[in-house]
Amino acid sequence: MRVITRGDLDGLACTVFLTVMHDVTDIRFAHPRDMQEGEVVVTADDIVVNLPYVEGCGMWFDHHGSEADRVDVQGDFKGKYGVAPSAARLIYDYYDSPDLRPFEEMLGFVDRIDSADLSVEDVTAPEGWVQLGYTCDPRLGLGRFQDYFHLLVDLVKTQTPIEEILAHAEVRARVEALEDDQVRFSAFMVSNSVVEGNVIVTDLRDKRDAPTGNRLPVYTRFEDVNVQARIFYGINNTTVVALGHSIFNRTCQTDVGELLGEYGGGSRSETPGDYRAA
Repeated sequence: MRVITRGDLDGLACTVFLTVMHDVTDIRFAHPRDMQEGEVVVTADDIVVNLPYVEGCGMWFDHHGSEADRVDVQGDFKGKYGVAPSAARLIYDYYDSPDLRPFEEMLGFVDRIDSADLSVEDVTAPEGWVQLGYTCDPRLGLGRFQDYFHLLVDLVKTQTPIEEILAHAEVRARVEALEDDQVRFSAFMVSNSVVEGNVIVTDLRDKRDAPTGNRLPVYTRFEDVNVQARIFYGINNTTVVALGHSIFNRTCQTDVGELLGEYGGGSRSETPGDYRAA
């Protein structure tokens, strides 16, 4: 079977669980918008994970509330849908297998990371599974991500302790690269942002050679805001607006996914709380 998922820690945990329970021969990464628009062809041999439902897939697991408005989540499909901290939690509960019990500690961190239940220290000085999670992002441009993801699947599946995973040469190289880039990235985000009311507006159009990094530390610099709007150029020079709730100041009452849906957007991105309109 093939797993179609997203390149993040939740996708990693889901893939590990599914490779324990099934004979998984391939892994593919996809963006939610591509799934919604039918850009990804799926078959009965595909397990779609942490992504919008596509008719014809063999199994589907997803935990985002937005899917309830889009498809019949009580419909006839194999798998599990429900609002939960992570898609990995749904898979874990679905199989309820002793073979998955050794991964309970990791699953707790996956729940926290995917639901953005993080402390300031988790963002500014990450350790353990949180630190590993930050390396699981194909957008960071740190080399061959698919090979790296397969490496992590193998390491986690064999129940390698997180300390040994982080000490692995390939993982350590990515951690160090992220640490070096994060300082420049945070400064770049701040220098290209202005505060308008309760919103950080970050305009990244025409910004070439931008560094990469974790966007969440920006909320530690603007403690009184509760939303960030990032503006950048997308495919075919379209202008994309991505909205995300602050994970530290949780006072915003606006459903940004629903708001952007009024403008033809609302697709989920890889970052917790982010939605986009183009």
